[in-house]
Amino acid sequence: MVKNKILLALSILLLFSCKTQIDGINKKQTEKLSAGKVIINTPTEAGTIGSIDIPAPDFFWMLRSWKQGTLATMDGNARFAEILFVGDYGFKVKALVDFPKQRIDRRLVAAPDSNLFIANSSTMFYIADVLNKKTKEYRPVWNWRWNENIPKILDIENQIILFSYRASNRYRQSPGYQPCYNIIYNAKNDIELYRSPEEGEQISFYFPITKEIFLAIKYTITNNNRQQEYCFYNWKTKEITKNDLTKKLTDIGNQNIIIYYDHNINIE
Repeated sequence: MVKNKILLALSILLLFSCKTQIDGINKKQTEKLSAGKVIINTPTEAGTIGSIDIPAPDFFWMLRSWKQGTLATMDGNARFAEILFVGDYGFKVKALVDFPKQRIDRRLVAAPDSNLFIANSSTMFYIADVLNKKTKEYRPVWNWRWNENIPKILDIENQIILFSYRASNRYRQSPGYQPCYNIIYNAKNDIELYRSPEEGEQISFYFPITKEIFLAIKYTITNNNRQQEYCFYNWKTKEITKNDLTKKLTDIGNQNIIIYYDHNINIE
């Protein structure tokens, strides 16, 4: 495990060791950060990286895009944190909230425009507004029927989050099972705006287009034979719309055709 964390650290150091300056970090900020504990990678020769030792809690785990000149991560104490780059070869891991400090599964969502971090441990989700220092433990579903997907941000300003689920292998053996379960949650006001029927539904909220409309997948199950069709779905009115694009996506049939924004890091 420690070896894996060190390899992860070396990978990110390789990215920024080739970059002499990071946008958003000026000289004054650098001097301020340097006063704290900074991890330095010193190349042993041109074009290489040096060996480093990162003891807990200074190591980090998982990376997501964040504010300009930084990356979102979790520190060695399992707190939501950010990585700030210092000078040419240094970086600093800074905790943004003293939360969740729990065993976390391999999932981290960071939404910089909403100031939100989301992680989970099994069925429990940990949500933090790191700007206002508001934290929330939220268990949308505690049921053997469902396996959780990656949460998605629907409304940046109002911090509205989609928690979607897929049917477990055990539930799929049940006659008449439904393949999907969806919850739309307003983290800002701590209220649920939408919840699927208890048995689930046929619509998978796949990718948000607007605050109300998803690119969705509608499943039809006949004699355990599952077919899928893309459509646009309004979760408020339950209206389904199809066009040439959704027909083309149905023909392609690849559910991984879109990569979610929080999994892409722009190192510039």
